[in-house]
Amino acid sequence: MPPGVLTTFLSIAITQYIGLPLYFYSKDLFYAWMAMTKQHFGSVVMTMTYWWAPVTMRVSGDESVRGQLKKTKDGRLECDFPERLVLISNHQVGPSQSPYHEQLQLTHI
Repeated sequence: MPPGVLTTFLSIAITQYIGLPLYFYSKDLFYAWMAMTKQHFGSVVMTMTYWWAPVTMRVSGDESVRGQLKKTKDGRLECDFPERLVLISNHQVGPSQSPYHEQLQLTHI
């Protein structure tokens, strides 16, 4: 693991420990502080994925989302969903993408 990543994770953990006394002062502040550290962790994981494990993402939908998923001129995905939405994602790994395809299928039965 690169040293910068370890330092980042330790910084997030230390930040969480620093916020522990907030629990006794104000639970709202404590939960807001912990939410902030979770956002930092999410940002680090997304950055690591972007840098070290880039993937081709394919997005598809049926008739119910027609016109709600658009590709912008610069290649980003723009979603124009209604205010209230139930979205169920289906993660699929094909045989050409993973040598463990058979095992993945068996573990999800």
